[in-house]
Formats: sequence, structure tokens, C-alpha cells
Amino acid sequence: MKSLVKPICVGLEREENVETEDFEFRYTSTTKPNIANDCITLDVRSASNHGLKQAISYAIAQSTKLGTYEERIADIIDTTIELPKQLAATGKVKMGRKDMSKLIGRVFLDKCAVNLLSSVLDTLEWFC
Repeated sequence: MKSLVKPICVGLEREENVETEDFEFRYTSTTKPNIANDCITLDVRSASNHGLKQAISYAIAQSTKLGTYEERIADIIDTTIELPKQLAATGKVKMGRKDMSKLIGRVFLDKCAVNLLSSVLDTLEWFC
């Protein structure tokens, strides 16, 4: 799979940031469909329904992508949490103009990335 996907990927994560999850599909006639502990349980009648499996895989991929952006935004919040407190207490921020400009640029870049993410979260026409 990596040999097929890697050439077309944009903005790949560094290897140390990559996590691999192995999901297992189980089929049962007694349990309701669910996802728990990296196991996707489906009704026996769904065993040959590749569209359903693709829909589940797509949902997991969307969740993973959204999680990446959530981590980026959390990092920005962690690094800037003191700025509003400083501004409220002293009326000034203990940060140089250049560092402040870099921070604003970083926020704008992540904002643009999240706006682009909205298209990733759309429902594909294939599923309609």
C-alpha cells in the first residue's frame, strides 16, 4: 500500500510522527455492528459489501486527518496561552516583533490548512 500511496502524498509526516493501526474485521450474526478495540464488527450479510468497508475506511481516514490538525492547533494554543494573560495584566506582550510576526504567520498557515480540510470532510459523491 505504501508504494502506491507515497508517490502521490503531499506534506508527508516525518517517520517519527507516523503511527500505524491495524484494524480487524469480524463478522457475526449475534452482535450489533460496532467498532471497539481496533476491531470492526459487522453483520455476516455485510461480509461481501466492499462499499461498506470502504465507507468505514474513509471515515477512519477522515478522523485521522482531523486528529492531525487538532494536534497542530493544540500546539499553537499551548505556546500562546500566556500571551492573553500577559496582555490583560500588563498591557504588553513579552515577545519581539519578529517572533510575533512568525506566530501570526503560523496561525494563518494552520487556519488555511484547516479551511482546506473542510473539503476532506465532505461526503464523497460515491457514497450518495
